[in-house]
Amino acid sequence: MNRLRAATAFTFVILRQMVQDRTALFFTVALPIAIIVIIGTSFGGQSRIRVGLVIEDGTAGNTIAARLEHRLAEADGVEVVRYSTADELRRGVRRFAVEAGVVVPADADAQLAATGSAGIGLLTLGASEDTVAARRTLHGVIDDVAAPLGAAAFAAGRAGVPFDQALAQADDLATGPAGTGVSVTTTDVGDGIDRDVGRFAFTAPQNLVLFTFITALTSATVLVRARRTGILRRALASPTGLGVQLAGMAAGWFTLCLLQSVLIVVVGAVAFGVPWGNPLAASLLVVTFALVGCGAGLLVGAIGANEDRVGAITPIVGMVLGALGGCMVPAEIFPPSMLVVARMVPHYWAMRAWQSLIFDGAGLGTIAGDLAVLAAIGAALVVVATLLMRRSLLAGR
Repeated sequence: MNRLRAATAFTFVILRQMVQDRTALFFTVALPIAIIVIIGTSFGGQSRIRVGLVIEDGTAGNTIAARLEHRLAEADGVEVVRYSTADELRRGVRRFAVEAGVVVPADADAQLAATGSAGIGLLTLGASEDTVAARRTLHGVIDDVAAPLGAAAFAAGRAGVPFDQALAQADDLATGPAGTGVSVTTTDVGDGIDRDVGRFAFTAPQNLVLFTFITALTSATVLVRARRTGILRRALASPTGLGVQLAGMAAGWFTLCLLQSVLIVVVGAVAFGVPWGNPLAASLLVVTFALVGCGAGLLVGAIGANEDRVGAITPIVGMVLGALGGCMVPAEIFPPSMLVVARMVPHYWAMRAWQSLIFDGAGLGTIAGDLAVLAAIGAALVVVATLLMRRSLLAGR
């Protein structure tokens, strides 16, 4: 019992030093939340693609305009914003009120009847993620609308049948009457989420993994300073012994990583609506990665020779490892050679597990392998760091 109290007291001493360090508090609390907001707002992507639509005067009963508007209204994840004129739509696109815009000219049907084709204006700005997604969606919608219209115009021109009759026949062929046409086989690939995860769901897990690890590394300056100034060596003279000191250090770093992870999870869920997935699986993932951060922090504390150098180098190391593990860009876009390197980094396994929980609606069984890898890495780091710290303290270094 005395040893447990002593280890707990040692843990609280470490945490109190961290709380009193305003710089550490900034990087632990304020910066991760700010990064989630900034990156999520800028690059997280819209939950719905906003498309501006202008149907010019004189298009009452216009077949192309009616079909295009109906198809856009039915498209998943598309919000249609009506504009009166093309100039208003251009202003909306330039000011990012909409991601893209469509202008249907008044003579679209006349063009189609006369030439077999019709011009539809598509307005976009730049090449952001949202713009590319909107353009891709609009191309698909326009192709769906144009296919039967083009077929009807071709049939009317070659066979001399009325356009309306040809269009009705093209629609029948496009929808595929029962027993004819193309058959579609549906395969269930597993349960998924049936809700909009939102833009912050992309950035919150990335920053949780990234900053938990960076905080663990940079906070090791406290251990390096205590070791280099002889504070830890003098503590060996107390009745508690070396084992209690090492246990207190490990508990302190584990608690630090766990608290930061829980903070990001709570703020992400409450303030930004991040769906972290299965509660049990998410909790175990937080705990196992906190163990990884604990082991990494202790290792830096055991081998660091100068606290200033440790404070300067560890953020860079943390950023590089985070980039390799998929905290900057998804690992899915890595080439095969980079994936080999990524699998050597604990961040990769943590990000893979978070993506399964948040975007695939996975449970504990799905991420069990990822948890096992993280637990093995964390345990190995803790054991190696403890042995190195013990040797350093006994040697008087």
